[in-house]
Amino acid sequence: MGDAHLTWRAGARIPLARRLVLALCAAALAIACLPQGALAADGTASGVIQILHVNDTHGHYELTHYADEDDEEGTPVNAYAVLAGLMSDASSTVVLDAGDTFHGDSFATVSEGASIAELLDAANVAATTPGNHDWSYGADRLAELDADHDFAVLAANVVDADTGAPFFEQQYQLVDLEVAGEQLTVGIVGVIDESFYTSTPAANVEGLAFTDPVDAAVDAAEAARAAGADIVVCLTHSTDPQGFASHVSSIDAVVAGHEHVLIDEVVTAADGREVPVVEEPSSPSGEYFGSIGVLALAVSENADGTWSVAGSESEQIDTAGQYALADEGVEALTDELAARNAKILDEVVGTSSTEYAYSTTELPGGWKRIRTEDMPIGHVLTGSYLALTGADLAFENAGGIRGGVPAGDVTAGDLISISPYGNTLATYELTGADILATIEHSLSISKACRDVLAAQIEALESGEDPMQYSWPSNSGSVLVVGGATMEIDWDAADGERIVSIEMADGSAFDPDATYTVAMNSYLPGATDEYPAFATMRLAQEWGSCEQALRALVADASWEQQVDGLTGTITYTERVFPDADPTAWYYEAVVWAAENGVFHGYDDGTFGVDDPLAREQAAAVLYNYLGGEPGAPDSGLADVADEWYTDAVNWTVAHGVMTGYEGTNLFGVGEALTREQFCSVIAKATGADLTHVDETVLDEFADAESVSDWARPAVAWAIQQGIINGVEHDGIRTLEGARGATRAEMAALMKNAVDAGILQA
Repeated sequence: MGDAHLTWRAGARIPLARRLVLALCAAALAIACLPQGALAADGTASGVIQILHVNDTHGHYELTHYADEDDEEGTPVNAYAVLAGLMSDASSTVVLDAGDTFHGDSFATVSEGASIAELLDAANVAATTPGNHDWSYGADRLAELDADHDFAVLAANVVDADTGAPFFEQQYQLVDLEVAGEQLTVGIVGVIDESFYTSTPAANVEGLAFTDPVDAAVDAAEAARAAGADIVVCLTHSTDPQGFASHVSSIDAVVAGHEHVLIDEVVTAADGREVPVVEEPSSPSGEYFGSIGVLALAVSENADGTWSVAGSESEQIDTAGQYALADEGVEALTDELAARNAKILDEVVGTSSTEYAYSTTELPGGWKRIRTEDMPIGHVLTGSYLALTGADLAFENAGGIRGGVPAGDVTAGDLISISPYGNTLATYELTGADILATIEHSLSISKACRDVLAAQIEALESGEDPMQYSWPSNSGSVLVVGGATMEIDWDAADGERIVSIEMADGSAFDPDATYTVAMNSYLPGATDEYPAFATMRLAQEWGSCEQALRALVADASWEQQVDGLTGTITYTERVFPDADPTAWYYEAVVWAAENGVFHGYDDGTFGVDDPLAREQAAAVLYNYLGGEPGAPDSGLADVADEWYTDAVNWTVAHGVMTGYEGTNLFGVGEALTREQFCSVIAKATGADLTHVDETVLDEFADAESVSDWARPAVAWAIQQGIINGVEHDGIRTLEGARGATRAEMAALMKNAVDAGILQA
């Protein structure tokens, strides 16, 4: 066909003409068997025009090509260079972008979309329509990107809220193509789903309105035809592009974005046209720009000089697989842009008084410790989400945290390294019950990680290979939680590890309430791990996670803000597996273990409900009061040469305990009663019991059951706050004759120490 020129034509702006050629890969389109251009006997032309289209690239440009399954590192591929390389000698092709383009990856965000805009020009993109994330820099910035570059930003339904005037400079773009030597003009229009007006912070679209996209698209299409368009292609960022297409007229094809799924359908429009609707998905590996769509339209010229679309065919091109076509000029431009971005990355955003490390240990899994324990860097990230959004809680998947904050100057690059994936931020509504279930599942994953880490550390200390133990494949799904103060018991069963939870401001957490939760854009799709995310309601979309960090750290008081926003997470490591952290005695049992008062059984349990034998009580007092071997033999008949002998001899010699009167027996194996304990503590402290007011006993329903010999000691213990009785159904009893349990002994001992009566 010889040389051909594609010219963009628009009312107020006429960019330079560009020579574009399509070099489609070997897998030809089914429709491509038609002649690319032919003239009928009556002089009318027919042929095929192609639309290369992409969507939802979210500021990304780099993919990885793997030669085969043994290629572990792969080869970087510049997607825009491939897009440009597909064009090498065609007058019948136009390149379009369906939105969510300028925001996401740090390559885009550090320049507020400018770097991506330059690549759009270099890759010959004629037009784009803004996606919901493209408003994240604010409407004025989006208008600047439109005005400063060759491509057109098209959204005919975005208007001034007061006057109704169009916000963007152009309502359509005209592209002159060539078919069989005849000129065919393609009109391109664009609209955005009106529901996206509330999915970005209000400040980003202040003063604007998103009107009905169907009416706006039809009006723009008719205006484009009046200006000379032969066929019209509509770009739309929409939640329902097929439904949109069924209601429009004067439009021949719809190129869509937003859903991140493959759409390849033909819809009957309101005027009877058969309209192809296409959209490219995210790649199976989750990479953006994984494929480039090719929509081929069979066009024919009518006798009156108008053109019609006779049919269509759609195909996908594997972007990374076409690495050999990458345009060297675009690659060089990308390198230049990356170098320019580097200057931005060195910008000092704020300062930090301390290092918030990502890895705190050289032990195995050090870089994954955020998945096994509460780390300050998690508070920094979730704190930034809370500060920006005002949400009640914040979730971040541990796998999304990849760096820390250094002490001293903090640069933009430092912050990008924390959250390098270009994720965006949104708030959602979840019930308290769903939040508890979600956190509990996260703790189950984290517990599996902790078990692996413990095995790795043990292996390392034994001189073995620690990496023989592998981290769970879902370890990155562990949630970092901000906005709540929680106590976690790792030894509890799945679903029961949250010992206590309250909001960071001290208010009670209510399972029946609805809370607003801020999270990154990865988590809503993690429904296999967190089913509640499948039905949560979107409340508000915000900017990028990186922007939230920048806004926080730029505030001189950011560290103090984090402390108040995020709450604290504490972990209960059970000293004894049978001691319940929520029970009344737990604090006393921990105290007893930490102070060497109790050592537990050989199997590691405490025996919280076991009766405390008298010889065990002697051993407890002996240990705490600093008893030493060598005390005179007690002479008591039932004290054999056993583990407790030194303890019994010492307590008897010091008058702390005695045998039963008139029996010459200590009572080995018998339970120490609660009233006996009061007597023992009184003797251990040298208390004067001669003038004790025993009327305090009358406060207890079973006061008369207290043995006469024990009444002064029990009354004294009550007055000292050592013993408080037992309450059942509002009735307080002393149960003095009942054997004390080991947990009760720990609590009574701690009470005596806390009261300053008993000292080691």
